[in-house]
Amino acid sequence: MLTFKQSILLITLFTTLGAFIGGSKVAYTVGGTIIPVHNMEYLSIVLFSSALAVTFASLKALPISTTQSVIGAIIGVGIARGS
Repeated sequence: MLTFKQSILLITLFTTLGAFIGGSKVAYTVGGTIIPVHNMEYLSIVLFSSALAVTFASLKALPISTTQSVIGAIIGVGIARGS
């Protein structure tokens, strides 16, 4: 069984490794392949829907990850536009 400090150390280590090893590939896929980054209409929809989800969950005292909310919104816009 891991202690709390050991768990935090492992999370920090693997998050940092993941960012250095594959972070740019993930950013390119999410920001360049699924939806065009330069299109303000798509980005506005992503930000609005993500903010709406976070606000609704917060009002209902539900836990929510803003990162997952934004990624979900990006995937939703990608599906809607047929990417």
